[in-house]
Amino acid sequence: MFTHIRKNRVLFFFAAFFISANMLIAQEDIDLKSEPIEQFNHSLKLGIGFPFVVGNSKFNKIFDGTYHFAGSLDFRIYKDICLGIYGDYSQFDNGTLRVRTDITKNQTLNTGVRLSFEKYISSNAFVSVGIDGGYSMINYKTDYAQSDSSKHLSELTTFSGGVIGGLGFLVEGKKAFMIHTKYHVIQDKFTPQYLNQSGDGSKNYTQYLTLLLSFVQGF
Repeated sequence: MFTHIRKNRVLFFFAAFFISANMLIAQEDIDLKSEPIEQFNHSLKLGIGFPFVVGNSKFNKIFDGTYHFAGSLDFRIYKDICLGIYGDYSQFDNGTLRVRTDITKNQTLNTGVRLSFEKYISSNAFVSVGIDGGYSMINYKTDYAQSDSSKHLSELTTFSGGVIGGLGFLVEGKKAFMIHTKYHVIQDKFTPQYLNQSGDGSKNYTQYLTLLLSFVQGF
């Protein structure tokens, strides 16, 4: 069942977004006794989504994106220009390197500074694009199902960056939902030796794309 859900994760993600969008449209037609919509200057964003490996064939052949969590705190500093901090966590799994019940994982934690452009395009909708720069902490390990234990394989810390863009809709007060995507670039050329496997390393930096649905709290 879990594998089936992972294979259809894009469908689930967009279904969640379209349901949210339909709720927003319906809200405009119905007189709800809710807090009036207010545009905001600063925001806290918390999101969940899925990562997809691109631009690194060796990493892509081994790992499949499982889930992604992200958060940011953004402050409008001048007109539509925002400065903030972000953090996100992605996990990639492989169940074929060893026996099928043992899962080898890549766990990537990114954190840093974000410079973004955020502009309202209507009374209840806004767009946001930004550039991220910071550090990545990457951990490789294998979880053994039969012994209920884990084996640490390798870890590293390096620089990372990315480009992010999205579309948000205000729903009530200073609350909003947002769908956005981010292109991540990790300054690391993956090699199977990280997993105690033989083989040549990649010639390209690890890159992946994430799709997220986020809750936004403005202030």
